[in-house]
Amino acid sequence: MKRSLIVVLILGAIILILMIGLASVSYFTDFWGKITINAILKTEKICKETDSGDNQYKKGQTKTIVNDKEEYNKIDYCYNRNKKLKEYYCKGNKIKSKDYNCKNGCNGGACLKSLTNILPLNKQYQMNVLAIRYFPLKQGSDSSRPETAIIDINITGDYQETLAVARAHADYVENNLMRILTNASRYHGYKDESASPSLNYTIVQRIEHLSDVPLNTTPSYIDYRCNGFSRCLSDYRILKNENICEWVDKKGVKEVWLWANWPSLGGTSESRMSSKYGEVANGYGEPLPICNNSYILYNYNPGRDIEEAMEDHMHQLESEFSYLEGEDHLFQSINEENIGKINHATFLGPSGILKLTQSCGLAHCPPNVYCGYHEDYPPGEDYLIDIQRYVWTDCEDWKPDGIGAKQYINCERWGCNRIGFFTWWMQNLPGKDNNLSYEGHKLSNWWKFIGDWDNSIEVIFNNPEGRNDWLVEY
Repeated sequence: MKRSLIVVLILGAIILILMIGLASVSYFTDFWGKITINAILKTEKICKETDSGDNQYKKGQTKTIVNDKEEYNKIDYCYNRNKKLKEYYCKGNKIKSKDYNCKNGCNGGACLKSLTNILPLNKQYQMNVLAIRYFPLKQGSDSSRPETAIIDINITGDYQETLAVARAHADYVENNLMRILTNASRYHGYKDESASPSLNYTIVQRIEHLSDVPLNTTPSYIDYRCNGFSRCLSDYRILKNENICEWVDKKGVKEVWLWANWPSLGGTSESRMSSKYGEVANGYGEPLPICNNSYILYNYNPGRDIEEAMEDHMHQLESEFSYLEGEDHLFQSINEENIGKINHATFLGPSGILKLTQSCGLAHCPPNVYCGYHEDYPPGEDYLIDIQRYVWTDCEDWKPDGIGAKQYINCERWGCNRIGFFTWWMQNLPGKDNNLSYEGHKLSNWWKFIGDWDNSIEVIFNNPEGRNDWLVEY
């Protein structure tokens, strides 16, 4: 009996110990679980900056991060016509700001220590280009024999050449376009042999595809953007397939020259800029991939020549400068809405129904043609580059105050051809060493908006006082 009792007591003790152990495990599991969950749910906020605190002489970036995710991101910027600085800095885990009056002026997000360290206005910009070619071959063509391999007209719509001809033509256009665009950025280069270019174009890589282009197959997009075409080009997929941000952010590519503007495709555009500040385009399409740095996409037709490619660049310039205009309207044409509001000369000249542009004109309208269309008037003379009519124009001595000397010229001044006119027009844009001023302030090198859009425009989107006078240096 005693032995049985002892066995029962021992078994009971063992069971009690096991129960206490299980309860302890459950308790500590629950305890540590709560600690783990609380750790996960706990909000951790930190503030980081790149200019070592409140430093008015160094441009900085300040951001708050919550649980490893960026919350706010602020960048120091100049405003009040480059007289003041908005400085951001960390105080604890919060972003604070301070306004500085910069006695020597403000430039690039920092007060200047002296007037001698202003960044050069006459910088030359390196224009790295990525060329992407789509030459879809007809089924059965042998790409190893380019002299006999044929481009598939069923895909292109109107282009049917051998692969060798297509490659040679693209080489010809690209090589000449690099040379012409570089030369066209020389301010008054047609009369000043010593003028140096603001832009220097180089193709850093050529990529070739012998297949059809990627298409956008979203029905709603096709209905909205493809203008009745059943095949709709996808710029987005083309660029994503090439890892465009690797080229732009790590290899300095600023322009993409795409050979895919087939007549058989909808959704194409001549040029579009992708930027974190917003898109500026001559055309439309699905949103492009956005990188840390901006880039411009040009879409060329393999069946066309240099002048059509240059026209794409002209229209992009017109789009960007029109977008940049402040209240002074130094670039855009004077139309009926601006009459009485503008008392100075614009670079383009007047516009409206069948007006002589007279100043420098537009891509479609040299200064000696009647530009514009209207149902109650005969067609204008748009696209007619070789008209012999003489006009007085101040384009070669354009000054914002309208006091530039006028010349009596006709199309012979630019050779009566489109490449000649586009080059002449670009070489009259205020570029390096232009020595022009407006209301006591120097005109900037306008090519900086092509060569360095991000740094040139940054202040615009951080300026609480709004857009104003971006084509003038203050």
